Amino acid sequence: MTMRRALSPFAAACFVLALAPVAVRAQSANVTMSADRTQVNIGDTFRLQVRVDVSNAQAPQPELPDLSAFDVLSQQVSRPMQFSFGFGSQTQVVQSTAVYLFVLRASQPGRFDLRAPRVTIEGREYVGNALTIVVGGAGSPQGQQQPQPQPQQPSSAPPTGTLDGAIYDDQAFLRTVVDRSEARPGEQITVTLYLYVRGALRGSPTITREPTTDGFWVHDLLPPARTLDATTQVVGSVPFRVYVLRRFAAFPLREGDLTIGAPTVTIPMGSVFDIFAGGPQPDVERTGVPLTVSVRPLPDEGRPPGEVHVGQLGLEASLDRTQVPTGDAVTLTLRATGSGHVQALRIEGPQLDGLRVLAPQTRDEISAPGDLVAGTRTFEWLVVPEREGTYTIPPFRVATFDPASGAYRVVESAPITLMAAGNPVGGSIPSAQSDEARPAPPDAEHVAQLGPVRTRSELARGDTALADRAWYPWAVAAFPLAWLGLVIGIAARRRAAARGAQSSPQKVTKEARKRLAVAESHAAQGDARAFYAALTLALRSVIEGRLGESVGSVTHRQLERRLVERGMSDALAKRVVEELEAYEMARFSASAAERDEMQSALARARELIGELDRFVPTAEDER
Repeated sequence: MTMRRALSPFAAACFVLALAPVAVRAQSANVTMSADRTQVNIGDTFRLQVRVDVSNAQAPQPELPDLSAFDVLSQQVSRPMQFSFGFGSQTQVVQSTAVYLFVLRASQPGRFDLRAPRVTIEGREYVGNALTIVVGGAGSPQGQQQPQPQPQQPSSAPPTGTLDGAIYDDQAFLRTVVDRSEARPGEQITVTLYLYVRGALRGSPTITREPTTDGFWVHDLLPPARTLDATTQVVGSVPFRVYVLRRFAAFPLREGDLTIGAPTVTIPMGSVFDIFAGGPQPDVERTGVPLTVSVRPLPDEGRPPGEVHVGQLGLEASLDRTQVPTGDAVTLTLRATGSGHVQALRIEGPQLDGLRVLAPQTRDEISAPGDLVAGTRTFEWLVVPEREGTYTIPPFRVATFDPASGAYRVVESAPITLMAAGNPVGGSIPSAQSDEARPAPPDAEHVAQLGPVRTRSELARGDTALADRAWYPWAVAAFPLAWLGLVIGIAARRRAAARGAQSSPQKVTKEARKRLAVAESHAAQGDARAFYAALTLALRSVIEGRLGESVGSVTHRQLERRLVERGMSDALAKRVVEELEAYEMARFSASAAERDEMQSALARARELIGELDRFVPTAEDER
């Protein structure tokens, strides 16, 4: 036993040293160049950043682009040393970073192409990206092009200064940081969760409870497959390694004080070499602090009517064909591109006499360049001209609000012209050629050869008359009997349909309660998407059963107006629409997947279906 105890540390050391060559990674480098603005006027200042990331080597001095066309106001160089820890791996590698930050001022107009920066490591050259800066005249507009989001440069380093959003601990603590504590509804708030630790980590931290985001629509800004990069920050003269665990964009959905809940993280402290010191250290658990964001309403002064999109936006409408036969369908496409929560855009199709417009199909493309959420929402309507003529589809208009300038703006697309031509109707038009081809009447000589025409004939009946046959009376009586049976059948069908219509609301309510049971099973399994989809189906089925019409192709605002028109109270109609909107938003919210939130939504759905079961709509002719 003594010999085995003496050999166990030696064997462990040999094992670690044997794996050491495998853990060494080849040297690699990544060079990027970016600017906070690529279109400026003379006299404007902007920031240019060149970043060099090198693994397992010291970041060398890069070959920078020529900046003689600009006035260099300041230049900063930082070289933070980083330690990367791969998810699912026990291998630590050293990463060196060099960041060159220039503050430049445009001094002359023109288009300036900056050459790509490059570095050379052990004879191998790594080339970054080129960049173009466009400088306009003093006070000149930046064109009428479609607005593009201005990317912000993400950084893994935590903000320095006052240590807010955290409870300090000398071993490890969490810190939640928001880029702004006040916002408008629909304005992006960037939330970052940092982990501060003094020692090393022997594994990846595990977030056991995500930050709650009730009242927000969120979008993740970090890729799911990534490495944890550590930077060094001194807090009260104590150095900490800082890791970015989460970064997401949160868009407030309502006004008031909204809270970002406190997360909880399990941290595997220590190192793989702890086996020489009696075993690994126990995991520690840390809980962050909640943060409150004050959401102010949009200003009333100058606000356009209707819904307002917060952020920049551009609209582009097009038709796949501008000339079609009457009755043939064309596709009307509207692309809304810009920054902000573009997935919340709701745009109604054109309403023109003579055009039938079907329900739209929507498609979203979301990205986050520089941690600024932007994207494109595409609407596609099928448009059918019902009669010939020329139709002018008016511009689509959306009101926007820019939080930076605090100004409203109405963006619109260009009008589109659609020409519908009537189908040709064939007719018989005599022609000279057909008259010439008509045969001539026979002459008198041929008529004489046919002989005289008989004026009398004796016809002998060779069979019994039809009225004297035995089956004739039954055949005559069959027609009135068939007509009578048809009348009785139609009356019976109408009576059965009336009885079915009287019992259909009860049947629909029963089916809706079955769907609620299915939703409850999805909630027990933690499947939030299927849960909220089942709630939406249950609520819509009850509404359609009561109204006796389909509501799947109408917008939420149109549905609310339709319910009020059919006799529903304004408060109940508003509750129905708000609940449907909440289901739609909940499918994209991380906090909606919590069990308490799903149970609360299920209880509200049961109560709302009970009230809809007692609702009796007015008839169409009573309105």
